[in-house]
Order: sequence, then structure tokens, then C-alpha cells
Amino acid sequence: MSFMSQESGMSLSIPQKFRQSAQELKNVHTLTGVSVLLAMSVVISFMASVRITESIKIGLGYLITALLGMLYGPFTAALAAGAGDIIKYLL
Repeated sequence: MSFMSQESGMSLSIPQKFRQSAQELKNVHTLTGVSVLLAMSVVISFMASVRITESIKIGLGYLITALLGMLYGPFTAALAAGAGDIIKYLL
């Protein structure tokens, strides 16, 4: 889950980060963690939101998406955020 190169200690380039993040999807622990955080995101979006007007609602579900990005990388977080948006729309 680290996006630092083990050999030199230097940061990976952006394409390498996406590639490593996509490879993490093969790990069962990653899929489990992402699914739990995705479920939390859906629940928090509905429960922890403040409706200011009829058309303006501020939710806190984005915090879980940011956490997904920090823990599992950009590719995995983007897939989870897309899936979460579809689930929230269907509910």
C-alpha cells in the first residue's frame, strides 16, 4: 500500500502510481477494505448531510473517498467513487 519505491526511496511517477494502484485490485484485503469504506461512504452521504436549501445539500461522504485515495491509490479510489455514485443514485 505504499507508493514509494523500495529501492531508492524516491516517489513513483504518476503513471507508476496508477499502475500500482490497479494491481492492488487483485488483493483480497484491498477489495475488502474498499468495499467496507464504500459502504461507509454511502451511509455517511445519507446520514451526515446538511440540507441548506431545497437544491443545496452538503454531505460528508467525500471524506471517505479521500481516505480511499490515500490508502489504496488513485485508480482504486476512482473506481470506488464511481461505484459509490451509481449506488447513491439508485438508492
